[in-house]
Amino acid sequence: MKSIRSVICFCLFLFVFNQLLFADKTIENDSLYTSEYISRIYMAEPERALSLLDGAESKKTIPLRIIHELRSRVYRNMYMTKLAFLYAKKSYLLDSVSQKDPKHLLTMTVDLAELAVLMSDHKESMRYALDGIKLAQKERSRKVKAKNLKGYLKQSLGEEVQPKRLEETIKLCTEIVREQ
Repeated sequence: MKSIRSVICFCLFLFVFNQLLFADKTIENDSLYTSEYISRIYMAEPERALSLLDGAESKKTIPLRIIHELRSRVYRNMYMTKLAFLYAKKSYLLDSVSQKDPKHLLTMTVDLAELAVLMSDHKESMRYALDGIKLAQKERSRKVKAKNLKGYLKQSLGEEVQPKRLEETIKLCTEIVREQ
């Protein structure tokens, strides 16, 4: 009788120990669902990055706006520009509604302008570039302002040169020079 109890206690001990052991592995696997890890692997392993993003979305370990941004990066790396634009736009809309992280909104605006150029939608690109310049002026971010301005110059001089666009570009250039 004592031997049966001892065996049952031993089995119960093994069961509890096994559960604790697997619980630690689950915690380790959750470290895969971080934006830092996915940002490191999305170029080398895009399919794996997409599956990790699906898991992160279902487990809600990463904010949805960041998940959409990462999906946009993955699809852009896979030369799926329309899907990249779609997810970048979703991230942009979530950022513009929440107003939590203006720098991320600015980054998504720049990405949308670049993706619109890749899709040959110059009007849309110009709109996002102007929005980005306005946001950068609010944030006083010179780096982003200069990047948007560079794209804006390329677009305004690459298409038919319109006096209004050229005047806006010159005005923005003089503002940046005065700030420095």
